[in-house]
Amino acid sequence: MSNVKIFKHLQTGQTKIISTKFSFIAFFFPLLWLLFNGIWGLFFVFSFFAWGGSLLFAAAGNSNDIGLIWLIFIVIAIFQLSMRIYLGKNASKLKEEKLISKGFIETNTIAH
Repeated sequence: MSNVKIFKHLQTGQTKIISTKFSFIAFFFPLLWLLFNGIWGLFFVFSFFAWGGSLLFAAAGNSNDIGLIWLIFIVIAIFQLSMRIYLGKNASKLKEEKLISKGFIETNTIAH
């Protein structure tokens, strides 16, 4: 069973609905999801590690040390997977924090 949270801005009357279930969009497209939702801090952290990891992997690719290449690949893969799981699980919480910072308040929670 998942919940839906309803947020309302008191001055403008604008209403936003947020689902609290796992976000597959945030999991499969983390950079686009962060960019679209304006969560800049995590966007830059994720971008830095994604590009930095790619550059590190490319630099290690010029080496003949297969062990080093595999180690870098595994570290990058673990980081990417853990960050994607974090975003998927916490997408609704991150959206809630963003809305609250913009002046929205939670008005209702609906279980379905």
